[in-house]
Amino acid sequence: MINKMILISINLMNLNAILVNHPMSLGLIIIIQTILISMKMSMMLKNSWISSILFISMIGGIMVMFAYMSSLASNEKFKLSKFMMLSNFMILLLMMFLMKSKKINIFLNEYFFEVNMINKINFMKMNSSESIKSMSKLFNFYKSNMTTIMVFLLYLMLIFTSIMNASFKGPLKMK
Repeated sequence: MINKMILISINLMNLNAILVNHPMSLGLIIIIQTILISMKMSMMLKNSWISSILFISMIGGIMVMFAYMSSLASNEKFKLSKFMMLSNFMILLLMMFLMKSKKINIFLNEYFFEVNMINKINFMKMNSSESIKSMSKLFNFYKSNMTTIMVFLLYLMLIFTSIMNASFKGPLKMK
């Protein structure tokens, strides 16, 4: 249940990132997504060192972006969009309905369980050292959701920094 709520929150933050237009709110969304993805990673893996490294490196990068953006947009006010709040509320209601529904359960299907069981059996058969096993936990098909989320987060960071530092709005710093 907690895994589903974290995934719903991550998807909701992705939709919010489209609707906001202030750089500080984009930074806040990135921080929230980093926390959620780190929580999801630490739940999926038995050790949490990868999620800790991800969290620390993302927060370090966001602190640099915050210092730069606070000098650019220091006195701008946030404008809360009623459309964004209404869409968030509707999406949350829809997701809660889908999770509670017995007939329509998008999170549980037979194919998912078959693939899960095959991957668990294959993972148990691995005969390698502990370091290879710990890295294979990250990159095997059974944990591919976490790897996909990490790649997607890095892609979102690339897009957000490109949007915030668009060249047609002027140079970052020129002397």
